[in-house]
Amino acid sequence: MVRRQAGEAVFYRNISPNPSHCKPWLTFDLDHVDSIGVIERSGLPEPTYVAINRINGHAHAGYQLESPVHFHEKAKTKPQQWLLAIDRAVIEIERAKYWSFDGQTLTLQSTTSNNVVQYPVTVTLDDPPAGVRLGASATVSITTGQADSTLLVTSSAVTTVGQRHTVTVLRGGQQSVVPVEVGLVGDNGTQIMSGLSAGDTVVLPSSSTTTGGGFPGFGGVGGLGGR
Repeated sequence: MVRRQAGEAVFYRNISPNPSHCKPWLTFDLDHVDSIGVIERSGLPEPTYVAINRINGHAHAGYQLESPVHFHEKAKTKPQQWLLAIDRAVIEIERAKYWSFDGQTLTLQSTTSNNVVQYPVTVTLDDPPAGVRLGASATVSITTGQADSTLLVTSSAVTTVGQRHTVTVLRGGQQSVVPVEVGLVGDNGTQIMSGLSAGDTVVLPSSSTTTGGGFPGFGGVGGLGGR
């Protein structure tokens, strides 16, 4: 590391607020587009300053210490260890906001209250990082089924009455209602097992649409699931 006088250092991209013999500041790189959101969601104290890159949203956050921690031959080691422990803990907390890992659903059963159905879920993590804290919030995506190389239509195109499912298609300039057999139903689409073919034009409730040869959402569909 090269240290320069303030008048010269301002012309360089990397500037450290700490002199070589002590650290009055704790600084952290927040290499995320939503760097301010990372600080807010992590529960960390409000920084003394935040320097944001307006181009990519990345930032540096700085915390000024009440007393600087010294680094010289006669300096005490306990404050240095304390500073190092805090530095590592803050980095773990900041990184925890972007962890992603797999788990297994243990329990899934519905409960009804005031005509509202809810699904409490218990999930066990296969290999959670060491920094995961009790009570931390998370976003969970549960895959209930998967189908590869299948026909998929937007769910709004399927009309269901009891156990009967139909889709309106446009053939020869005429609309007709055809029965279909459905498979998996996801957030945005329904798997069609039979009744339609690639190239069919499906008529939606408000308009007709043709995509990639006529049938919207065909081919190479994988990981069809619900949440």
